[in-house]
Parts: sequence; C-alpha cells; structure tokens
Amino acid sequence: MREHDDHGGGDGAERHAPRSPRPGRPLRPPEDVQDPGSDLAQASRLIDEVVRGARIPWRRGREELRAELWTHFEESAKEGNDLAGALARLGDPAALAQGFRHVYRRDYRLFYCAKLAASLIASALAAVLVQLAVNLRVGGGAALWRLAPAFPRAAVVSIAVALGAVAAWETLRRPFAAKRGLLAVTLYALASLSVQLAFGRGGDAFLAGLLIVALGYATSRLRVRPAGLAAAYLAFSILIYGAHRAASAGAIKLLPALAMSAALLAVWAASLAILARVDRAFSGLVGQS
Repeated sequence: MREHDDHGGGDGAERHAPRSPRPGRPLRPPEDVQDPGSDLAQASRLIDEVVRGARIPWRRGREELRAELWTHFEESAKEGNDLAGALARLGDPAALAQGFRHVYRRDYRLFYCAKLAASLIASALAAVLVQLAVNLRVGGGAALWRLAPAFPRAAVVSIAVALGAVAAWETLRRPFAAKRGLLAVTLYALASLSVQLAFGRGGDAFLAGLLIVALGYATSRLRVRPAGLAAAYLAFSILIYGAHRAASAGAIKLLPALAMSAALLAVWAASLAILARVDRAFSGLVGQS
C-alpha cells in the first residue's frame, strides 16, 4: 500500500468529482476491451490507475468515479475524438489521481487511523494470549489454575514487542513517509508511558521490547519466513541469556532462556502475520489491492 499524499491537485479533482451514475451508465468497462492494444483497453487501464490512485475509502465512491471517467471517454468518442484527444481533455492521470487523494484525504486518514488502532489492539491481544499460554500452571487444591510469577513482566515485554512490531512495520515499509513513521513512534512512546503510569513498570520492559524488535527486524526484515524466524530465535536467545548473565540477579539456565525466546518469537511472528492481514484488508477497502 502506498502512503497517502496530502498535497496538490485538489482543483482538478473537484472539477471531475464523481456524480451519481446516470440510469444505464456502465460501472464496468465494455466487453470489447480484451484486445490489449485497443483504445478501450488503454482507457480501461488509465481509469484503473486513476481509481486506484484516488484511494477513495468506499466502494460506491470508486464505482461512481469509474463511471464518470468512462462517461468522459464515451462523450469524447461521440464528438469524434480519438483516445489521444480524450486524454488531452482529461489531463494528466497522475495529477488527477493526486487531486482525488487531496479531496478524500480526511476520509483516508480516518480509515488509516482505524487500521492502525486495529493493528495495535490485535497485536497486543495476541501477545497477552501467548504469554497466558506459556505461563498458565495447573495446581492442586483450591487454586487449580494459576499464572507463573513471571507473567506480569513477560506480558509487558511481549506487549512492547507487539507494539514495536507495529511501529517498525508502519515506519520502515516502502515508500518511506516521515509523517507515518513519526505517528507510529509517537504511539509507541505513549503506550510505554501509559503502561508505566498504570502499573508502575514498563520503562525497562519497553526498552527490552525495543531491543527484541531491532533484532527481529535485523534478522527477518518484517517477513514471516522460516530462515528469518530461525535467525530471530537465535538472536533472541543470545540476548536473553546474555542479559541475565550480565545482570546482578545472576545467570539464567539455558532451557528457560530458550523457552522465553520461543514465546517472544511467537509474539513477533503473530504480530507480523496480523499486520500483513490488516494491510491486505485495508488495501482492499480503499481499492488498492
């Protein structure tokens, strides 16, 4: 998905703003566009480019824009103009698409913020569920089910990893956009501060989460692939084992370190899978898939 562009092109888009389709107006290109060299096929490709670039976040608006553009070519053909003449009347397709982005920028921003919130919530919930599965213990007596003492800190670190994955995903994906990255990093910082104020902890946990995210990105490049995940697991294990050995609390045994690393790897992989799915849904929603 390409990043939203707020600048320029508004006047041209307003002149071509989509109106309600007339009765009988086609919302899809004619059937005879199958010949890739025909004028209709070229017009169809141009219309698809403009509609995708407009990023109108609802289907009806995109269909109305498509119908309006087809009507432009139909009327031009009735006047005896060829494709070149119709294109000249329409103007630069890239500038026209940019103009529509400007017209619909507020709607796009609203949908993007909803997408970002969904990514944050879903990733954080997945992180908590992973740690619940890892730290749930079966006991005897009245407390049949209980959580291991390490659960609170492990949950906070995992949430930090999940939120850090969202921030890295939004900041580093192409094309790079400073505004998008700044928004993601700001939300991550606010989440860290909120956890620290609410639970009296979180600063060191979110720092650990940042280190895990940095290692995850260095080894897997935000992709869920076996080789990258194996490298990430090795890096997580080395970091956790080394950090405990360097701490004054003493060294951690190897098997617990490997188990902690596996849990963090599950959080990292789940976050990336959620982000990829949310991005695909968002691209389909705004007509960019």
